[in-house]
Amino acid sequence: MNAPLSPERAGPAPMGHDLVALSAAAGAESFPWSGSPHEAFHRFSSGRKGRTGEKLVEEWARRSAVEVGKKTAGCDLHLDGEPVEVKIGSSRSIGGFKVQANHVPVDPTWSFLAVVCVGFGIDDIGVLVLPRAFFLSDAIRMRTPRLALYNQRVEGGAAKTLGVDVDAFFPAERLHDAWLLAHRPVEEISAFLRTLP
Repeated sequence: MNAPLSPERAGPAPMGHDLVALSAAAGAESFPWSGSPHEAFHRFSSGRKGRTGEKLVEEWARRSAVEVGKKTAGCDLHLDGEPVEVKIGSSRSIGGFKVQANHVPVDPTWSFLAVVCVGFGIDDIGVLVLPRAFFLSDAIRMRTPRLALYNQRVEGGAAKTLGVDVDAFFPAERLHDAWLLAHRPVEEISAFLRTLP
């Protein structure tokens, strides 16, 4: 698993047309991001945004030779047989991929193994995949320009859900690289994130 750990962006993600097609079908109206290929997405309800994000991740995974499995209880879909959660967010400025990954469950009864963060910028889309072990470790408490814990819900003295700001910096067409990164040791992922500006 020697995935390149280079975060370079390759310009606007060519897969953005997938979202354009989904948005057009929804008949969404113009809003302040008028002209952006993602403008209609922001008209969707939270639930519809989530479902749209899951469908996009499924399509990107198939194009990246990552096996896709159906949604089951406790996860949004399966990638290479592993249950994953999908979190969607959007930037308020050009070139950003900020995702507020709300309500990430850290209860041991939840079965997902990774969180796929999808961030929509003005013109392109970014992804970052983090393993469940990362959210359960002390690494989640580090603060870098790319990641910061901002909220957690505690019940009975134990954290149940987390809220995390994430910069999903891999271009969407590099989902496979982001997926391989999630299979590296937590310590290596943490060290990598700390090196990024």
